[in-house]
Order: sequence, then C-alpha cells, then structure tokens
Amino acid sequence: MFKTIGAVCILLWGSWIGFAIAKKYRERPKQLQQLLIAFKILETEISYHAQPLPIALQNVGKRVAMPIAVLFLETAERLSKSEGRPLSEYWSAAVDEMLQEAALLDADGELLRQFGFTLGSSDRQDQIQHIHGVCEMLRVSEEQAREEQARLEKMWKYLGAVTAVILVILLY
Repeated sequence: MFKTIGAVCILLWGSWIGFAIAKKYRERPKQLQQLLIAFKILETEISYHAQPLPIALQNVGKRVAMPIAVLFLETAERLSKSEGRPLSEYWSAAVDEMLQEAALLDADGELLRQFGFTLGSSDRQDQIQHIHGVCEMLRVSEEQAREEQARLEKMWKYLGAVTAVILVILLY
C-alpha cells in the first residue's frame, strides 16, 4: 500500500517537474512576442501621441499582459516618484522584477537593460530608432525561442515522466 502511494507520488512529482520546465520553453516565445507588441505601442505613444515618458510607459503597461506589464508599470511608477536618479536605474530595477516572474532568459534581460540606457536620453526620432533596434533583436530572440520550443518542450515533458518511472523501478 505505502509502496504504491510512494510510487504514484514519485510519478506525479517527476511529471510535474518535466511539465514545469517545458512550460518555460512554451512561455518564452509568447512573452517575447508581448515585448514586441509593447515596444510597438511605446513607439506609437512617443511618436504619434507625443506623450511624456512616464505616461507613455504607463499606457503601455496597461495594454500588455503580465508579467511584461510589470516592466512598464514599475518604471512609470518609479519615474513619477523620481528621486533624481537616472531613468536607466529605474528601468533596470523593473527588468529585474519582471524577470522574476517571466520565462525570459538573462540574455533577454540584458538586452532590455541595454535599451534602458538609451530610453529618455535623446529626442523623439532617436528614441524611435532605438525602439526599432531592440524590436529587431527581440524578433531574432523570438525566432530562436520558437526553435528551442519545438526541440525541447516535448523532450522535457517525456524526460520528467520517464525519469520518474526509472526511479520507481530502481526503488522497487
């Protein structure tokens, strides 16, 4: 009886781990796509609506899904409570906060941090060019993430379950 319950728990645990890892591979391309949409909205807010940066960031944050919205909403909130620090610090702190919830890689976060150094530091046209640059890099990352998803998502699902089955066989 206890062996059976233990075996079932091990099988469920192994499968859960495999599905949790696979979920990161499934979510990353979606979140990169959401980032692309967010930057397109930011471009519109800056170029056509001529919104001040805190309002533009807040508008973007309201229109995209979590956890991507955290990046824009936190930056806007910190910027509106400005304590005289550079915008890049607020942006970088918001990137770190978003990465805790998101399925993005550290390389994605570094790309966003680099963009933060240019955000708000030049005129409208230059901002648009920087947004186009980060969008192009995000497209490349999204394409790579979709390739990784195709290769690794199923593998991790099966690997978790198979590892659990092997562990049950070895223990019993």
